[in-house]
Amino acid sequence: MSESAALNWLAQAVAAAEKADWPGAEALLGPHVRAQHPGALHLLGLVRRAQGQFEQAAELFEAALQAGGSEDLLLELARLAFETRDYAQARQAFKQALGVGLSLEDADWHRFAHALADGGEAKASLEIYLQLLQKYPAHAQLWMHMGNARLALGQTEAALNAFDKGLELDSAISLLYYNRARTLHMLGRFDEAEQAVNRSIMLDANLPAAWSLLGSIMQRCGRPEDARPAFERGLELAPDDALIWNNLGTCEQALYRAEQAEVAYRQALEFMPKLWEAQLNLAHLQRERGHSADALELMNGLLVDDPLLRYQMAFVLPVIQDQEHDQELWHQRLNDAITGLEAAPVPFDEPMSQIGRLPFYLPYLGVPERPILERLARVFEKACPILNWRAPHIQKVLNHERQPGPWRIGILSACFYQHTVWHLFGYLLPELTRQGFELTLLYTGQRQDDVTDLAREQANHFLHLPGDLLQARQQIAAQQLDLILSWDIGMEPLTYFLAFSRLAPIQMLTWGHPLTSGLSTQDYFLTSPGLSGPKGQSFFSERLLELPHFFAHWAHPGEFEAEAARADFGLPEGRLYLCPQSLYKLHPSYDSLLAGILDQDPEGKLVVLAGLYPEWRVRLEQRWAGKLDLERVIWLERVSAAEYIRLVGCGSVMLDTRPFGGGLTMLQALAQGVPVVTWPDESIKGRVTNGICLELDWMDGVVSSEQEYISRAIELAQNWGERERAELQVRYLENMQPKRMGSMVGAALLELCERRFNG
Repeated sequence: MSESAALNWLAQAVAAAEKADWPGAEALLGPHVRAQHPGALHLLGLVRRAQGQFEQAAELFEAALQAGGSEDLLLELARLAFETRDYAQARQAFKQALGVGLSLEDADWHRFAHALADGGEAKASLEIYLQLLQKYPAHAQLWMHMGNARLALGQTEAALNAFDKGLELDSAISLLYYNRARTLHMLGRFDEAEQAVNRSIMLDANLPAAWSLLGSIMQRCGRPEDARPAFERGLELAPDDALIWNNLGTCEQALYRAEQAEVAYRQALEFMPKLWEAQLNLAHLQRERGHSADALELMNGLLVDDPLLRYQMAFVLPVIQDQEHDQELWHQRLNDAITGLEAAPVPFDEPMSQIGRLPFYLPYLGVPERPILERLARVFEKACPILNWRAPHIQKVLNHERQPGPWRIGILSACFYQHTVWHLFGYLLPELTRQGFELTLLYTGQRQDDVTDLAREQANHFLHLPGDLLQARQQIAAQQLDLILSWDIGMEPLTYFLAFSRLAPIQMLTWGHPLTSGLSTQDYFLTSPGLSGPKGQSFFSERLLELPHFFAHWAHPGEFEAEAARADFGLPEGRLYLCPQSLYKLHPSYDSLLAGILDQDPEGKLVVLAGLYPEWRVRLEQRWAGKLDLERVIWLERVSAAEYIRLVGCGSVMLDTRPFGGGLTMLQALAQGVPVVTWPDESIKGRVTNGICLELDWMDGVVSSEQEYISRAIELAQNWGERERAELQVRYLENMQPKRMGSMVGAALLELCERRFNG
């Protein structure tokens, strides 16, 4: 065939293709394709792509290359892969094109940068976007893509600036608001993040990721009940999105809807079997439900991909122990796991995301915690050296260059909301500011409510710390605090990991979580008479600082005379022994005390509250079978905080658990004139009620043996009347004075500061 003839059929085929005459183009190209003519193969590939037959188009482009076609076909392959979202293939083809010296059009550079970003090559992607923005500075979407690249590199503030620049250029792009919201969410600026994602949804209500992000923000703000509809809307738009199913699972779990959470996690794994987060979340759910063996099996399956799970596997402990000897088995297992980590600690550099959870149920196991917590702290320090950090102003203090002004006190807590710890210690805030301290609240929690607003008003400064450890440390260090008092180290990860650093010259904690931290960076543990016991110091790595009086407080929100009607809770008349504690406080060694009370008071009834998960009650009843008369155990569903107070007022006697006792509940009972009975343990976690009774100078309910506990409980239930109730109420009001307590705590902090800085 002559050259002119060849050009004629090719030109005719191109003309047919330009008219979308696909049959005509294919008829002209057919014989030449069979002859492996590279031009024919190339053009037929373009025809197939135009018809949406992408797989066939790719095969034709590959064949054209092999037949000696132009290297420009590499760009065709790259563009085709990009169109089909095969970004891995697009990256490879673009790199091959550049490797043979082909020049990319600006649109191709844009595609290439996107494909690089998808493959985790954010730095290379960013370099391309920066070059493109020099040519197209008014291109809003380029600013968005550059922002995403910066975000992937951890440059959150720069990313936020890029998104803001894009929105200045075009405020109608939903994805720009969405990505801005993502960044604000990462920075812990949740209110702004929620506003931004709502704006994204207003512009495009059919973006599943935006609904999922909205749900995540609401959940981080402690509003899982609001988050669930957002996740559900995201799944209506993308029913096979595994990430949203996983997010819905975490939401259901936060609402203690265990069965629904499990369904969501398993649905996520059906769509994405290797979704690590869903597998781990399912393991944590099983752990919380009390299925420890299932949790360990699930984690063990992930261990090959993530050796850091050795920490989480070590921390799996029973929620409800089946038998008393269980504590020995679990204690040995935990010790063995820590021994293994001491020998070969698994390195990590992001404690919050890579470790995340702590051994929360350790204090309920009934074993000495100090050796475990000290060993664990040393493992963490070795595995993650960045934990050992010192704020810059500490050196100035050592050089006697403290910044002048009033003593700057920080209170670190995850509980500046309606929480037990707040109810115990929240009264301190106005008292400390009244005494002239410059008070800064360091809040690591997520929930915000009226208490959060009140705390913000009562302090000089309020820092809602981001979830990122390094950022949180920097923010605290910038305050140049003289003393930090932590209310609840060990309740959640951020307060715990912050405590490894030296953020103030004086660092101390108290019994919002009544355990030692095990850390050398914590100087004092604030306690009071009756709490520590004869062997108190042996339980703490910190130096015990005992104040002259008890210093936690609870004020009844209503009239003491307004006794709750038992009928409101479906409770019978007669002697009611209340034990409305979290079920994991009911240690197997405590069973004999409850059994003895019911055995020796045939008319008495035991009142307990159901747990967060139904499995807890099932497990406990299985343990109690044959020990307690289950017919005389009254189970109540969980109630609101206000109803809980009324319920406490219904009791004949309030029973204190052991070895981990009550605190706020005992204050609530005594304030309402309800007697308590307690058998103090050796450690502070079982001695808070003893300290309260000592402060009230009412020791009638404090005993020293099992039989005395049983007989005293029955005696109080039988003989306690309205006169005794009224007298105890008066005694509480006279002895539990918040101003006196606050002045005492303030005086102790003042003395510490003056001794440290002026001594």
